[in-house]
Amino acid sequence: MARDRSLGRTKLRVRHRRKEMIYEYIRRTRNGRRVKIGMLVAGRRNNGHVYIGWSKCNMRADPFDCAIAREMAMSRFFKNGVKVKPPKSIHKNILRFAARCVKYFQVTDIRVA
Repeated sequence: MARDRSLGRTKLRVRHRRKEMIYEYIRRTRNGRRVKIGMLVAGRRNNGHVYIGWSKCNMRADPFDCAIAREMAMSRFFKNGVKVKPPKSIHKNILRFAARCVKYFQVTDIRVA
């Protein structure tokens, strides 16, 4: 039974991986330590445009979980849900990541999903 569960998780991870995708963690300083609070994901969709998906954890209420952050960022990348504007606290991170995407994907049109 445990073997079936691990295979299911592997399929889930492989399903979301694409050849041309990059990601980056959003970090903040808390009590002198750099902690992860979110994730940015970028890739090329079928229409040829490059989109950025994002996720941000509410650190006051929840601990950061990499799997949940990846799932939220990927769902926003694929637009599987309600369109939500990114919070202002991560705009600088998105701009830096967009500059990285311009170099990586060799395009000038980057869209935030």
